[in-house]
Amino acid sequence: MSIARNRLGQSGLVVSRIGLGTMNFGSQVHEREAHRVLDAAIDSGITFIDTAEMYSSPPSVETYGRSEQIIGSWLARRSRDSVIIASKIVGPCDDRFQMARHVRSGQTSLDAFHIARAIDGSLKRLKTDYIDLIQFHWPDRVVPWEEQLKAIDVAVESGKVRYLGCSNETAWGLMRAIACSERYGLPRPIGVQNVLNIIQSKEYGALEEICIQEHVGYIGYSPLAMGLLSGKYQGGRLPTGSRFSIFPRYRAQYLSDLNKQRVQQIKTVADEHGVALPELAYWWALSRPAVACVLISVSKVQQLGSVLHAVKLSSRECPLTN
Repeated sequence: MSIARNRLGQSGLVVSRIGLGTMNFGSQVHEREAHRVLDAAIDSGITFIDTAEMYSSPPSVETYGRSEQIIGSWLARRSRDSVIIASKIVGPCDDRFQMARHVRSGQTSLDAFHIARAIDGSLKRLKTDYIDLIQFHWPDRVVPWEEQLKAIDVAVESGKVRYLGCSNETAWGLMRAIACSERYGLPRPIGVQNVLNIIQSKEYGALEEICIQEHVGYIGYSPLAMGLLSGKYQGGRLPTGSRFSIFPRYRAQYLSDLNKQRVQQIKTVADEHGVALPELAYWWALSRPAVACVLISVSKVQQLGSVLHAVKLSSRECPLTN
């Protein structure tokens, strides 16, 4: 099928409305199956592939960079120009972001030195000479925006990077980045990649007007709330091999009694409209006005079916309005 594409911000980057997130490549999904998923995604009309130097996830010393390596081995037999590749640079490992302590021995920041090292490392693992969209995985509030943007400017001028994006950024941080880019004539963020699902909608709400008025494309991740909106955990089920069964940290974060109640309420709406729970969740995310792309994460080719059906549904008004 044909998936519509959106221009990301005011840039030359045109991305499919659905993108493939690859944080599970190298942990839950082995290389051969990951290649099958990538092939099926491209055949379905998905052209935007998102990764990060830190992936697989949950991050560990053993899986560091594995997602990019798997994409790199797949890219070796594909036309590079046929896909848009996005990656992310680890930010500072402070008290909030301890999961990346193994990256560059935990001495990470978004200064010129680490930005350059991270980009070169990603290029090597991806086996490509350029990255379409490089994103700061989370903010650095110590290194000035001017230094961060100048480092990206160097990468753009050298042809290693095409565009800049932010991730897990706040409204304040995004506006500061935009103001700095305009003041000094430096690369401007064309996208912001933050969480987006009906259960966790506050981040999107805070950024929606900025994205629309400042022409920044919202790239939404976790549309199924780490699988909670897939329906597989209903009734207290914890399927073997599922993300919540393998990774207790995610289970503690998402499987609250309140979230279980909300999932049941959303399931009722889905049943009333004759659609599956995950299809309604994707439909809601795709219907947000500032969203340029919704990132999905699948471990099996068959899981693409509900996503593609949701794309068809998104031409209609979504019954979930908030």
